[in-house]
Amino acid sequence: MKTIRFIRDIPYNFRKNRRIATLLLLIFLFVVGLILIAYKFDGINKNTDEQDEINGLIIKSEETLFTDIERSLLYARQSLQVSQRINDEKLLARSFNTLGNSLYFANSIDSSLFYNRCALAIFQRNNEKEYIAKVYNSIGNCFRSKMQNDSALFYYNAAYNLSVEMGDIETEGNSQLNKGALYSNNFFDYEKAEELTLNALQLLRETGNDQLITQAIYNMAVIRRNVGDYEKAEALFFEALGYYSQKGYIYKEMNVYLNLGSIFYSTGDYKKSRHYFLKLLELSKKHNYKNGLASAYHNLASIQKKENHYEEAIALYNKAVPVNQESGNLIWLSNNYSMLGLCYKELADYQRAVQYTKKGLAIDIELADSSALTESYCNLADIFLAQAQPDSAVLYLTLCRQIAEKTDDPSDYMDMYEKYAVYYQLTNQYDSAFLCLSKYNSYKDEVNITEQQTIVEDLEIKHGVQLKDAEIVLLSKHIQRKNEINLFLIAIVLLLTSSIVFSYKFYFVKNKRKAEKLEFEKQLLEQNKLLSEALLVKAENEIHNQARLIIEKNRLISQIREELTSIKQSMPGNDIQIEKVAELLTARIITEDNWSDFKQKFALLHPGFIPKMNITFGKLSDAELRLACLIKLKISNKDIASMLGISHESVIKSKYRFRKKIELDEHEQLDDLISGM
Repeated sequence: MKTIRFIRDIPYNFRKNRRIATLLLLIFLFVVGLILIAYKFDGINKNTDEQDEINGLIIKSEETLFTDIERSLLYARQSLQVSQRINDEKLLARSFNTLGNSLYFANSIDSSLFYNRCALAIFQRNNEKEYIAKVYNSIGNCFRSKMQNDSALFYYNAAYNLSVEMGDIETEGNSQLNKGALYSNNFFDYEKAEELTLNALQLLRETGNDQLITQAIYNMAVIRRNVGDYEKAEALFFEALGYYSQKGYIYKEMNVYLNLGSIFYSTGDYKKSRHYFLKLLELSKKHNYKNGLASAYHNLASIQKKENHYEEAIALYNKAVPVNQESGNLIWLSNNYSMLGLCYKELADYQRAVQYTKKGLAIDIELADSSALTESYCNLADIFLAQAQPDSAVLYLTLCRQIAEKTDDPSDYMDMYEKYAVYYQLTNQYDSAFLCLSKYNSYKDEVNITEQQTIVEDLEIKHGVQLKDAEIVLLSKHIQRKNEINLFLIAIVLLLTSSIVFSYKFYFVKNKRKAEKLEFEKQLLEQNKLLSEALLVKAENEIHNQARLIIEKNRLISQIREELTSIKQSMPGNDIQIEKVAELLTARIITEDNWSDFKQKFALLHPGFIPKMNITFGKLSDAELRLACLIKLKISNKDIASMLGISHESVIKSKYRFRKKIELDEHEQLDDLISGM
């Protein structure tokens, strides 16, 4: 009874002592506030932890790119999953770019291009110029690997121009470095390639980025190797190898071994060449590096061929073929088939020689490689001449001549006329054979003169560089002495003024201002974050309210139409006017303004959804995108029919056509697929 009486008298007691009531209310509100703050703080911490996790995964992916490509891919995919879960656009774009770069080094060029384009779309939408320039370089690398040279040059130039505009020296140097590789390996313009690479090296030395500096040294070594300066190339390759070995960059290390083997192969030192190709083979097997395996087998086979061990060469070429087929490297696959044809020709197995040479020819035709085509046609002609079948040989020589006349390359003419001379000898046309031999010698002299001029020009350049280096050394010594004097004077001045400059007052004021600035920036970031969250909540509420308004409006219109039908039946004389009103209602069942406003709010709530749909499933129509947006918002078929002013059956048919267009499996649900994107 006392308890009941106490509870009954609580309102009276509160009125009697309002101070106690107010105090208890304040305590209650304070506790609730603390709970809400703790909940909010926990949410912020959780989001921050996930952002830190993504940044850590991106860094790990970049660090393992040249040491363990499979692990690099794993980290990149994990960062993409987490960034999609928290729906952070910037981190999502960075994850796309990181995964694209990993796939590029894994030789999945098309997939790399796809993910880098996804990253580019987001960065361009948010005007993230720093990242846009880096993605331009990544896309350019993809096109360079696909031998789409004009597209690669376009993206490299775009990266260069944007980095110059921002003053980003590192990206500027990287874009110049990539352009140099393009001119060296794809355009074969070694003078331009060297100019770009030296410019890149100068820029990159200012940044102190040892990885890119070493890449520039490696690229310069490749250029020196291509122009025949093997001594300089070897020294540069060993310089790059030292850095790659120290860092554990296995894939870069294997590329150096490949180039060193090629240098000693070109100089005829097959023992050293075989040594480096075997090191490449060993590492490629250990790390399952397809390109390295194919290159090692092919080059070891070429050494066996040079030493006239044709059976051993054939066995090694046959090991390279399936690896190149698996990786889709058509250029090397064509080369494998051509070499197999030549080996079988030396063994007088002409049937197999023709078979493999024609396989290589088919790939050359597909790639439209004129240089490789002339070589394949000449090889086929040579095989038929070895069999004393001049009629078949002249057919391929004619095709070879047609291409040589288009390219106007003296080396192509030289090989062609040599084969023509053999053909005319077999057919007893000695005058024509003599003329062809004369033309062969003429073109041979032209090629030799060109090579000698190149050597002379290269020596002149080297001599000029040596003189310039000597001048630079003298000038550097003079500048060094001058700098020493200046440094001594500066040290005296600093010593006299240090007590004033580093006084306690200056230190206190500087740190106070810095702390105030940091606090202001922190508050500004917090306000921006809260504002962004509020805008997203507002957008979500608005889009659902708008959807409900459209549904209600369309239901009202449908009811009016039904009433008009009833009136039409009861008042036959006004059919025409009633029909006009019905048509007007049908036309206004949904308007472009409704949808324009709807799509704007939808883009705020689900950024990147519509571009992602177009990238994933190809270009979609406005009606299909409209249906996809409504499905993403989890609106029922009945409400979709009401919003679009169509029947429930029409909605089901539209979904069926959508499934058919995107080739969705029977066991997959369209709504689940779209909701998960």
